[in-house]
Amino acid sequence: MISLLNRKEKKLRKILKQMESVLVAFSGGTDSSLLLKIAYDIMGKKVLAVIVSSAFMSKEEVTDAGNIAERIGAKYKVIKHDVLADKKISRNPPQRCYFCKKQIMRKLLDIAAKYNLKHVIEGSNIDDLKQHRPGKKALLELKVRSPLAEAGLTKPEIRRLAHKLRIANWAQPSASCLATRFPYGTKLREKDLKAVAIAEQVLRGMGFKQVRVRAHGDLARIEVEKNDIVRLLRKPTRFFMDKIKKTGFSYVCVDMEGYRAGRMD
Repeated sequence: MISLLNRKEKKLRKILKQMESVLVAFSGGTDSSLLLKIAYDIMGKKVLAVIVSSAFMSKEEVTDAGNIAERIGAKYKVIKHDVLADKKISRNPPQRCYFCKKQIMRKLLDIAAKYNLKHVIEGSNIDDLKQHRPGKKALLELKVRSPLAEAGLTKPEIRRLAHKLRIANWAQPSASCLATRFPYGTKLREKDLKAVAIAEQVLRGMGFKQVRVRAHGDLARIEVEKNDIVRLLRKPTRFFMDKIKKTGFSYVCVDMEGYRAGRMD
């Protein structure tokens, strides 16, 4: 009997084969890496990965995404986009994700047309459809497809498939854009986004994999996995608090409830 995961993988491959040529909105996360890998295996040179470099993505993430695309063997482009130029985005309203996603996907649709690629696809999975994600509306409006979700793949199943296909980042912690570190209504500024990115890099450098630094004015609230909280608190202050304060925060605290996705929603 064919396992459920094998059936879903076959469905994904069938969906992609029917598309003939695609532009993959590529973040370098596990989901979009699996999507790019399978699309490339099926379509080869008819696949283009596009990495959107903006204030919402750290330099390390952009570099890592490029390295992953190279390992897969797919063609890729890095394009810069000034997300903060639009006040509908920089004012950080509850619908920020919708405005941002629509703006970026329009840009990717233009690139796809330029290179005569039939579809723009992105890496949302079936679990994402159950979460608060205003950007989903933009995808529907622009007819940008999400093949992983269409195939019914969950996040754990995507990790299993990525491991099977020897994709290097199969166990990479889930990521989200830097704007999600700020409460709605907080004006988004490049220097504050950079401060958060650097602060999170400090924590990852200490060996913590799943981290978030939530910004509340000049207070940085650290989230790590629950089973990592004690280990973090045992570190001397200079190992993280002093370094984080140097990014511009006046106060640093550790959230004793631990990491939880979508905390700012």
